[in-house]
Amino acid sequence: MMGAWSAILSFRHCAVKISRCLAMVRFMELTPDERSPSAVAGPINLGNPREFTIRQLAEKIIDLTGTKSRLVFCPLPTDDPMQRKPDITRAREYLGWLPKVELEEGLKKTVAYFDNLLASPQ
Repeated sequence: MMGAWSAILSFRHCAVKISRCLAMVRFMELTPDERSPSAVAGPINLGNPREFTIRQLAEKIIDLTGTKSRLVFCPLPTDDPMQRKPDITRAREYLGWLPKVELEEGLKKTVAYFDNLLASPQ
């Protein structure tokens, strides 16, 4: 774990990526006037505004997997941003889009996927 384990991140589950693609398809279905540069100027962030520290993520993964892993702390690189929270206001306004998969739900699905993968005969 790099730094004081307090860097804040925003996480997305693969289902969120799919919903972002569908939101962009809906956006492209708008009339040219509805999606003109004067109507929609600037970027539209399709991220997750819920923030968690990297330590919270690591502890949640350890808890969900039941592993005996322990956290190891290392110095944080000097150029590492401490916060990465997208502003999804425009996605909500123009696309009607909000992320729907919470961190714990996404992690549980991910852990189950890999448990299944590892349990399957090769």
